[in-house]
Amino acid sequence: SPAERFRHLFELDPVELAPSAGPANIDRLRLEWILPQFDAGSGGHAIIFRLAAELGRRGHRNRFWFLPGDRYANAEEMRQGMRRLYDSDGDVEVLDPARIDRVVGDVCIATAWSTAYYAMAVKSVRKRSYLILDFEAAFFPPGTEALLAENTYRFPLEPIPSSRWLAAKLGPYYGRELESFALPIDHEVYAPEKRQRMADSVVFYLREKTPRRCAELGLLALEFLARRRPSLTVHCIGQPAVGRRLPFNAVQHGLVSPSYLAGLYGQAKVGLVMSPTNHSLVSIEMMACGLPVVELEAGPAQADFPAEAVSLSGVDPRSMAAAVERLLDDEARWSRQQAAGLAHAARLTWAACSNVVEAQLRAGLVHANR
Repeated sequence: SPAERFRHLFELDPVELAPSAGPANIDRLRLEWILPQFDAGSGGHAIIFRLAAELGRRGHRNRFWFLPGDRYANAEEMRQGMRRLYDSDGDVEVLDPARIDRVVGDVCIATAWSTAYYAMAVKSVRKRSYLILDFEAAFFPPGTEALLAENTYRFPLEPIPSSRWLAAKLGPYYGRELESFALPIDHEVYAPEKRQRMADSVVFYLREKTPRRCAELGLLALEFLARRRPSLTVHCIGQPAVGRRLPFNAVQHGLVSPSYLAGLYGQAKVGLVMSPTNHSLVSIEMMACGLPVVELEAGPAQADFPAEAVSLSGVDPRSMAAAVERLLDDEARWSRQQAAGLAHAARLTWAACSNVVEAQLRAGLVHANR
């Protein structure tokens, strides 16, 4: 029955914390991450694995607990998938709901709405946190999944939102102002290059199976623009190449490596990304490569990007087409936005991100040596 999809969440009983006696060593935290299973191209998992690695270099211990699913049969397959898709490694376990008592450490970290229900059933930790990378309640139409996702923002988990917009959006649920961290950039990969830009070229973040990326609006906008500019070439990224012709001159790159993307961002003229539920890593990675970005005139881009670092568009595809065309035609505007985007991206480092998250994970814990 349809109800079976959610049964596992409600067979978990929320419990009071019962950590081991004695203070924590906040310089050597035992971090218990609970994650959904993953596939290629998941920006959320990429952030989590890299963040955990950064915290590991600071002396903290990471253990990844993956929810049961049908992508990977066991922990070894998951470990191999992490290595292959994310160049990541670690202590990996499959989380058996009947054996949730095996999760023992200092901080349990929920990383997606479904994992928050599991985190509430973990008792052998000192603290339960919630790394919130997107407003997941908006991923679904009004109904069970939307309600269950939104419900997690009322759980007694310490929230760690990944943008100023998310912090403001979630603040009313928690009844207080929230501190956020800024999504970081791997500057060893995404960096500006001095090379000739391709005229009339746009990189479009096309993810048709991810509704929040508003693929339909972007496709219409680019079709309208191509009618006026037959020379337009659109470079599509973010998903396997679609098996049909698009209504404009398109190069479908499919799922490619970060270094490949960085090279593309360094050659194109404009990036088009839509992010209504939190800004995408793609936008800031484009900025880091000197590629000016057109984003939706929605909360995330307005709250987290300096006004001069991004071109904002309304939801009308004609407005999007006009925003892209202004950057293609106005070299002075393009140069100003490129410079502002580079300056903004330069501040988004893994060190700064890790500092904020580490401080929030430590907050409220008593140091063993004090």
